[in-house]
Amino acid sequence: MQQTWLLACLTASFAAGAVHNANPESSEDEKLVVTGSLIKKADNSGPSPILSLTSEDLARLGHTNLYDALVSLTAQTGSLLEGDQFPNGFTSAAQAINLRGFGPGRTLVLVNGQRLALNPTPYQSESNFFNFATIPTVAIERVDVLTDGASAIYGSDAIAGVINVILREEFDSHEFTVTYGDTLRGGGESKKLTGGNSFRSGDALLTLGYQWEKREPIFAQDRVWLGEIEPDIIPTSIALFDFSQNEYVLPNAQACDPHPSQPVVTNVGEFCTSGIYREDSLRNKRETFSLFSYAEKEAGMGKWFANLVYWNSDTQARNFPLFWSGYFVDNTDTITHFAAREFSAAETGSQDKIFDESSYSLIGGFEGMAQHFDYRVTLAFSNYDSLRTNPLFYESAINNFFTQPEDVFERYQPADFTDVMGRSVSDSRSNSTTLSYWMSGEGFSVNNEASEYALIFEWNSSDYRIDIDETSANFGWYNFGGSSGRGDRDRLALGLEWLMPVIRNGAMGDLDLTLALRWDDYRDDSNVGSATTWKSALQWKPIEDLSVSLVHSTSFRAPDQHYLFADTTLYFINVIDIEQCMSALNDYAECRNNPEYIEEIGTVWWGSTDLVEEEGSTQTIGLLYRFSDNLKFSFDYYDIELKNQVGLQLESQYLLWEAQCNR
Repeated sequence: MQQTWLLACLTASFAAGAVHNANPESSEDEKLVVTGSLIKKADNSGPSPILSLTSEDLARLGHTNLYDALVSLTAQTGSLLEGDQFPNGFTSAAQAINLRGFGPGRTLVLVNGQRLALNPTPYQSESNFFNFATIPTVAIERVDVLTDGASAIYGSDAIAGVINVILREEFDSHEFTVTYGDTLRGGGESKKLTGGNSFRSGDALLTLGYQWEKREPIFAQDRVWLGEIEPDIIPTSIALFDFSQNEYVLPNAQACDPHPSQPVVTNVGEFCTSGIYREDSLRNKRETFSLFSYAEKEAGMGKWFANLVYWNSDTQARNFPLFWSGYFVDNTDTITHFAAREFSAAETGSQDKIFDESSYSLIGGFEGMAQHFDYRVTLAFSNYDSLRTNPLFYESAINNFFTQPEDVFERYQPADFTDVMGRSVSDSRSNSTTLSYWMSGEGFSVNNEASEYALIFEWNSSDYRIDIDETSANFGWYNFGGSSGRGDRDRLALGLEWLMPVIRNGAMGDLDLTLALRWDDYRDDSNVGSATTWKSALQWKPIEDLSVSLVHSTSFRAPDQHYLFADTTLYFINVIDIEQCMSALNDYAECRNNPEYIEEIGTVWWGSTDLVEEEGSTQTIGLLYRFSDNLKFSFDYYDIELKNQVGLQLESQYLLWEAQCNR
């Protein structure tokens, strides 16, 4: 069981309410569905804590995209090991959010209240997640961030919170914006074109928008302090150890020549170093193009509507250089030398990872009013395709590349690696289809005031597939594994929410009770079956501008599809061999972080259909006081608990258990 206690924040919002409750004040006649509730309301002043950023807020605060704004929120407390600013990863072209530190897959992301296809390539080679790069900034009306559990409203994944992106429906006028940016120290030049327009004709509306962005990479060599040679921290580029002499073979000046592309090549005692990591990306090269549209047509007591969003991205990432290490033996199978060798791109040719990705989503339906309730029927379909290629050494070929120990000091050309190198391929895709029916209206009276209810029915079908090249499937690349899998899932859900005005008293203020109940039934090969979640919330308003809330909710997460259906997966990681260290030192305190006993190991895992759902609960106490439209004070206390969390066991834990069992 993992339990996380989260105390969040005294927050005050200045400067025209850049972060505030989601919607501006609206009249009773302009009720709408707000994030965190199914009930149609006149405003978003419900018991659940919600932050909101409009498109104007993004521009005013200097955020160039939605992702930059979200990672700046106080709720974004979890580390991100892959993504836009972390080029060395399986999903380094994506933008992931990790609210509360529970992992990207435990924050539910919606677009106009609908689930879309997730990034099919799993985060950290484990679980699927939503890629915020697929939503162009020009298409955003606002984004609502619900910062507590909401499975009773939205179902699975809403453990750490819900992020609901509301798309723009109409431009006030034709818009066209050109943005140019550059860095003072070199690299990172960016260009961006955005625009759109809306067209009205009688009772019909059509909105079209577009966004194109191109940015150049930033390499370590663009920052002087990262490109300089620092022997104490820069790894070796070439090293050769002679066991017969029990010493390193010291390279001469000519031995350091294999790095012709580097302006500085230095012989540092036992090895050559050239600052080869100067070639690494600090930020990836990327070019993206997006289109979006919205259309509506009034029909009687309602309207037809449709949203379309298309996104395409080409990304290049350059990180750790290709390398090889191994042993040389003589004709008696006696080890004579150990060698370690890194290769520059000037020797091998391009070492860039290439990410070619695209996605599209279509959300359409009919929204109308009956005599006693409002209703909406929605069909949402989305697709995500991702193609990743990566230059690598064939394991058997690179192990036979050097015939003599001194060959590691030679200078090579790309032609020398024609039969030694290839490109691994990961071709992945995911789909999601959702059909939903929602209705909201007034129910029985409490204290001479009508209660309000909402009902939702959902059907969802989702699938994913990751295909890899034959060499990856057979684990034939040097120091590189493979991750593939495929699976599908159907889900039925039924939810009910009811708001009751418990107290309406001039002296005591207003007290509302909200109850929500949801049932989700999963049709896949897991052991989830069905899950039921509920929520209860009290909101007291002694005066109009002061609100005190108490919320308790349960949450769950169905096992990630890749955890269920992954094929045998191999990856490599550096760990400390605790057993070996303790055999020498017999002191765990000295072994726990001892770098002398670090080893690289290959780890294998595969999916399991025996998994059950994760279960959680959230308790929230909130206080909100509105000084003015431009200044609000809020205090929220969270207690979030998650049980049966699914994840890969840390490799270091196995090595610790080994050491403990042997003592």
